[in-house]
Amino acid sequence: MKISKFLLTPFLLLLFQSIATACTCFYEPIFCRAVRSQHTIVRAVVLDFPDPQLMEVKVLDNIYKEVPEEEILVYGNNGAACSEYLGQFALNDTLILAFSTQFNHDGLDSWFLAGVCGLNFLRYQNDLVVGKITDNISSQTLAEFTENLMACVDLGTSTNDLEANSTINIFPNPVINELQLEIDFNAEFEIEIFSLTGTSVYHTENNRSGNFQIPTANLATGIYFVAIKSEGQVLTRKFLKQ
Repeated sequence: MKISKFLLTPFLLLLFQSIATACTCFYEPIFCRAVRSQHTIVRAVVLDFPDPQLMEVKVLDNIYKEVPEEEILVYGNNGAACSEYLGQFALNDTLILAFSTQFNHDGLDSWFLAGVCGLNFLRYQNDLVVGKITDNISSQTLAEFTENLMACVDLGTSTNDLEANSTINIFPNPVINELQLEIDFNAEFEIEIFSLTGTSVYHTENNRSGNFQIPTANLATGIYFVAIKSEGQVLTRKFLKQ
């Protein structure tokens, strides 16, 4: 029995469409539930769509970590891969983008968006970051978004147990020469300090409850975050270096 190509074509289109939409989203896209410390976050403007699965952008700000090139390619949906659909963006859109992986595409610096379902981008409109930043925040100035970013980076897992079973005191705040940490927790933990750009400036592992003195005299003036990590959970505290 012969199958007409005219009958086969609609079937293949339906099959292709089902594959393209296989990554069904069953949850509300919330940026802070998805970003992780290994991601790179930038503010960028859309310049071009050289291909249905590629978007060319110009990086305006490196918010968390750094993209070395000013103009880069962003890889999205090609109709079959489970990637972010680029058709929702337009020329001159300004976006907050979270990248997971860097790769080379025809000799050009290119990046994969981190995940799907709108978890990897926010919009920047009228000098505001707009979108589901957290469960109850949908709009912030860029300064507020940047300052509070480390409150959600690495915190996709619940911190309830860590919060409930630990005592953490940080002083003085602001600090000049030496930061004091008093930590009481019933398991081993890591201590890591990040700058606003995501640069790690201090890291120590296999710690137990106690007092910790961290030299800060050589740190640049600005906002930093202390991350206490234990058993897959992370708790952050913010301090100001003067």
